[in-house]
Amino acid sequence: MNGNSRDYGSWIPAGAIRALDLITIVLITLTLAANNWFSPKVTAAVGAVMVIVLLFTLYMQAARSRMSGGLDGMMTEMSDLTLSKLPLEAEDEAGDTDDTDGGEDEPAGLRILDVGCFTGRLSVRTAERFGSARVKGVDGWQSGGSEAQCVSNASAEGFSDRVSFETADLAGLEYPDGSFDAAVSCFGFKRYKGSADKKALLEESLRVVKKGGAFAFTDSFGDQRTYGDIVGYLEALKERLDIAELHYVPKVERMDFVPVLLRAPWLLMDTGLIYGVR
Repeated sequence: MNGNSRDYGSWIPAGAIRALDLITIVLITLTLAANNWFSPKVTAAVGAVMVIVLLFTLYMQAARSRMSGGLDGMMTEMSDLTLSKLPLEAEDEAGDTDDTDGGEDEPAGLRILDVGCFTGRLSVRTAERFGSARVKGVDGWQSGGSEAQCVSNASAEGFSDRVSFETADLAGLEYPDGSFDAAVSCFGFKRYKGSADKKALLEESLRVVKKGGAFAFTDSFGDQRTYGDIVGYLEALKERLDIAELHYVPKVERMDFVPVLLRAPWLLMDTGLIYGVR
């Protein structure tokens, strides 16, 4: 490890919290001045709205802290859950694999793609879990994070030699079919704003996994407005793409490691985990 600072941020942007703080301050000011401006009924109504907004602001501040990518953050636990379902053998730092590109300048090791890497938390955890893997994180960074932030985090964790990042359109990855031994994602599809068709993102991520390769994706797969009947869709997808193994874990947000305050519809409701072998 080196001395660089780590900044994995949070799924809930700081700008949203600042906006709530500002609204709360305005409402508190209005409530305090309401006796001079409004009738008692209006004053009471403004005060009630102020209390509701204040409580929601405090709730969102707590949720933002808990949804961070730091070591004690829930997103790290969600990343670890995703990787635990990846059908690959975990390695220590000295672990070897049979995978090699065959080039003299290319080190042996699994090639793993992190789709929608955000601030690089999952990419780094992947490198930690699979000791000789080379991890590529891709994102358009439309909803927070940046390539520079990811690079800094990987360097701070001591993985700059095996983890790299690239700006990419997740709906049209510029990699040939079967370019990677595995693909992972943790809410990368949900954060992507370039397309309303999240199924296309899932299928594009599967396209670049080689036959016999592995995948594990965590996202809002239980959202029927986005994915419809996810179980039926996955059954059809398995047959259409000739996928060897495909498993689905629903209601991940109800697992013990997810705090109750994060199970709201605007946060982690309808979270599912898709994993298997291509």
